[in-house]
Amino acid sequence: MFKHFEFIDLFGYVGAVLIIIGFAMLSLEKVGPHDASYLILNLFGGIGIVITAFNRKDYPSGVLNVVFAAIALVSLIAIIV
Repeated sequence: MFKHFEFIDLFGYVGAVLIIIGFAMLSLEKVGPHDASYLILNLFGGIGIVITAFNRKDYPSGVLNVVFAAIALVSLIAIIV
């Protein structure tokens, strides 16, 4: 499983954990979909996965998470402004 593990892969694992935490908190109604904490988890989670995905040339996952992080960023800006 970890035969080709590199330091950069940590960004992807941390990103995945952040997104899972956000989704769990949302599903358990600990946060709402417009809460800054939820959006921040998604933003940084998506960025972490993007770093690893593009490094590994996994472009579909990278593009998906660029969009995911961008949506989180736009939503975060909207609640701040």
